[in-house]
Amino acid sequence: MLCIAPVYGYINRLVITTEQFIKEIVSLQPRLRVVADRMLRNHEEADDAVQDTLTKLWRMRWRLGMMKNAQGYAMRILQHVCLDKMRHSQVEQKALSEMSCQEESFNAGYERLAEAIALLPERQRKLIEMKYRDQMSSAEMAEAMGMSASNVNTAMSRAYATLRQILNDDNEEVRQ
Repeated sequence: MLCIAPVYGYINRLVITTEQFIKEIVSLQPRLRVVADRMLRNHEEADDAVQDTLTKLWRMRWRLGMMKNAQGYAMRILQHVCLDKMRHSQVEQKALSEMSCQEESFNAGYERLAEAIALLPERQRKLIEMKYRDQMSSAEMAEAMGMSASNVNTAMSRAYATLRQILNDDNEEVRQ
């Protein structure tokens, strides 16, 4: 039979106690905060980075007992956490700028569509407004306009064709 009691004793010597963790690692918090402030240039982000570092160190406290320089290791982890936060904020800023560009493009397209709808003949414009603004069915539009449902569908097809033509003409003017 295998005796594992000596292994537990060895592991217990490697794991640092809560008091040792507070004495050796948590006491570094002010120094960690200064380094994080310098790297991130944002107090809230620096506080988060220090907290993340302390959490990571707590989770790996069983390895800290083996290390000769646990304080240096804590600084290294903090540097990596700060670098991760900086990378994340750069990606976030890039995504936000892309979103604002897409939003501007969407707004410009929406304005072009509204202008094109305003250029439609009155009956076609009313049908488009009933369909999309008022969410009416073909039967409801036919009743409101005093037309048959097939005439409504024909008029809607013509309205779509007219809108395509207006928007294509606008696109060609922009290209030239």
